[in-house]
Amino acid sequence: MDLSFWMGATAAGEYMGYSPDWVWERAIPWQETPVRGQFRYKVNPETGKRRYYRPDLDSFYVVRPQDCFR
Repeated sequence: MDLSFWMGATAAGEYMGYSPDWVWERAIPWQETPVRGQFRYKVNPETGKRRYYRPDLDSFYVVRPQDCFR
């Protein structure tokens, strides 16, 4: 697993400005297609802990143009 795009719960929470529990509640197991408002994770085989996919965290606050004019 390339860890450059992956963060632990504490780091992900700090990165997002929320608690690790906030990240945990929005997490889903890894799937190929991202789900808006959810963070995909994989379990690190070496530690058994969840690692959250940083591009999902980055896209959480991105507003799509079609959502601006509803």
